[in-house]
Amino acid sequence: MPLLKDLTSFLHYWLKAQTLHSIHSPFVFQLCDQVILANKHYYDFDEIETLFEPLTNNNTLIDQLGETDFSDSFRPTVRQVIHRFEPSESVRHLLYKLVDFFCPQTVVVMGSNTGIATRYLAKGWHKSRLLSIEPCKQLAEISTEMMRDLQYVEIINENWQTGIATVIKKLTPIDFLWLNARHAGMNYIIFEQLVSALHSQSVVAFHLPCRALAEPLWKQVVANPHVRFSIDLWKIGLAFFNRQQPKQHFVLRW
Repeated sequence: MPLLKDLTSFLHYWLKAQTLHSIHSPFVFQLCDQVILANKHYYDFDEIETLFEPLTNNNTLIDQLGETDFSDSFRPTVRQVIHRFEPSESVRHLLYKLVDFFCPQTVVVMGSNTGIATRYLAKGWHKSRLLSIEPCKQLAEISTEMMRDLQYVEIINENWQTGIATVIKKLTPIDFLWLNARHAGMNYIIFEQLVSALHSQSVVAFHLPCRALAEPLWKQVVANPHVRFSIDLWKIGLAFFNRQQPKQHFVLRW
């Protein structure tokens, strides 16, 4: 049933999605042209994928994963965590290009998982300070190991509520926020509790891996009064907060 809902949702998305030349917002056109649709391949992409390749065949079981969109009995291996909870390669590349474009000074990751997307964000703009919260101890340890050469990255093993307080205490205001909490509802809860730490130039990226489950979350984000305009790219949603912009929602073909 979720697969059927996903297919139906994708059809609706595709029919509504705009192409580049139907976009009238100068900012969104520039972002789409120079970042989202730009066919750029960076050296860092190959370095990161090579670094994480051994994990894609790692069958170590992960205990105490925490709340997910799967059943409570779900006990994945490391390779299954990558497959189910890390974003796709195209989304990882986009995250890198976004931070390269916006040059954030502070980046917050809520849900580091194995650290693949976290490393893309860290390498995209090396002058940022990155703080990542990961409630699962095993995954936090894996992420920490994968970031050992990046002194400006800190992985913290805390539950979501404690992690939110830590973020507010240690790294505000937030310039770029990546939400990948493994549970669609939790992503919105985290967003609501961190929105006061955002500013007019902040960017928030939401991972939307299972659209059937994430759709209610995304509709709440789009309707949130703090969000001035939003961009739907199907597997990832982007929210912006510049109050000088009229409230708009874009669905872009990607």
